[in-house]
Amino acid sequence: MSVALSRYFRVDLHLSRSWGYKQKDGSFDGLVGALQRKQVDYGSSPLFFRSARMEVLQYGRRTWTLRAAFIFLNPKSVSSIEVFVKPLSTSMWALTIASAVLIIIVLKLNCLYEKRNVCQYTDSTWSYQYTTDVPSRELYLSKIVGKNNNSNFLAPSKGLELVEGGHYVFHVELATAYPIIRNIFHDKAICKLREVRLYRDQPMHANYQKGSPYKEMFDTWAGSTNSNRKALTDLIFVVTVREQHGDGESPRMSRPAMA
Repeated sequence: MSVALSRYFRVDLHLSRSWGYKQKDGSFDGLVGALQRKQVDYGSSPLFFRSARMEVLQYGRRTWTLRAAFIFLNPKSVSSIEVFVKPLSTSMWALTIASAVLIIIVLKLNCLYEKRNVCQYTDSTWSYQYTTDVPSRELYLSKIVGKNNNSNFLAPSKGLELVEGGHYVFHVELATAYPIIRNIFHDKAICKLREVRLYRDQPMHANYQKGSPYKEMFDTWAGSTNSNRKALTDLIFVVTVREQHGDGESPRMSRPAMA
């Protein structure tokens, strides 16, 4: 199909800094807005399935599954005997207990405050930097950017390099992480890798203008290819290395804490 497209069509690619979020006037920005205004015929990037977006665009078949997790090296376990090898003095124990009680009280008050003041929303976004969703934007500016005006986002290669050094946890899309792990991690480090999922796997769909004549053609082509094949190959490599040189376990996954 790519050969046919190159022979008979010219593809004009436009970049957007937002997938598309609903504005106060009812319109959408980003990719969804471009489809809504018929400025583009289809989106090259798949989108999360959202009911509000269905009003202005037409979804196609699922073309990608977004999987992300916290990746880290499994820390060396410490026996209970080692914890109490050097017992604290009585005054230190008393100070520790008092501090713990104080922390619990502060956290409880903080939780009550947040429940009253934070709006709950269901549209999970993976792009805090560019979203126009107000709660997501406030979370990004207050908790991630902070007073130093630093995004605190690392390139996947840099974050995983820190993971390999130990004592570092990095949240990354697994399809991006596994090729890097395969290329730069030693077998022993791969054996120690663990994953903790924060979100369930997110299916993503092709997207077109309403009533697009391209939908059937593109969906048929997408069904004949496996966009997740490379990610699956890298996962199999990681698991195989672990079975041959490590503890023989597949990546450990926790149950998702959030949908």
